[in-house]
Amino acid sequence: MKLPPGEESTKVDDATIEALSETEQHVLEELQQWGEFFAPESRSSGRVQKSKGDGGVTQVNIEEAALQLIDTTMTTLSELQSELQGGGRQPAEH
Repeated sequence: MKLPPGEESTKVDDATIEALSETEQHVLEELQQWGEFFAPESRSSGRVQKSKGDGGVTQVNIEEAALQLIDTTMTTLSELQSELQGGGRQPAEH
């Protein structure tokens, strides 16, 4: 089934995910979480509150969103640092 013009698929099939290494799967998962964080309001994550009497104006708690972004980023960076330090990865050959 083809997508309508101008739309992109955000789904990744299981065979593609299985073909990725563990590190690549982790990176893909993190990228998908970032995509969800910046998703349009139509896919509400509970972070946005719409006021009823103000003509549809959306109010966002920027401080809360920023703190959540910082917390998620710090956790992800810490996990990636541990993975890279403890993984004993060999440098890629060119």
